[in-house]
Amino acid sequence: MFEAEGERLRQHASLRADQPGASPVASFALETAFPALIHLRFSERMDGTVVCCPIDDERTWVWACYRVRSGLGALVDRLGSWLGLWAEFKLVQPDDKRMLASSQPQRATAADSNLVRADALIAAWHKLRRARLRDSLSG
Repeated sequence: MFEAEGERLRQHASLRADQPGASPVASFALETAFPALIHLRFSERMDGTVVCCPIDDERTWVWACYRVRSGLGALVDRLGSWLGLWAEFKLVQPDDKRMLASSQPQRATAADSNLVRADALIAAWHKLRRARLRDSLSG
């Protein structure tokens, strides 16, 4: 399910096996506050916030915070949060960086992507970006 309210975009989604009638493996919620704040809710007990700030045409500064509420105490929650961030920046992001480095064209736009129905939030974000760029050029 996708919702847009001004510059806030929300999407609730489930990951499923690529088979007809497959049950959800995981569900999550994603909310953005245009242009650079992202909040991900993985479950009732785990969520994360990401802020992206462009430095120049080639680099973006990223800040992230994961929050785990295990019910087992603050020390376990902090350890779980730290492990989540460690996995993100040591395992997931390096793979994403390699994939993006090999993508063509290097300066891709939404028009270069084959977005599907599940990418409604991404498409809406690009639409907001185009509108803001037009506004900045005309003003």
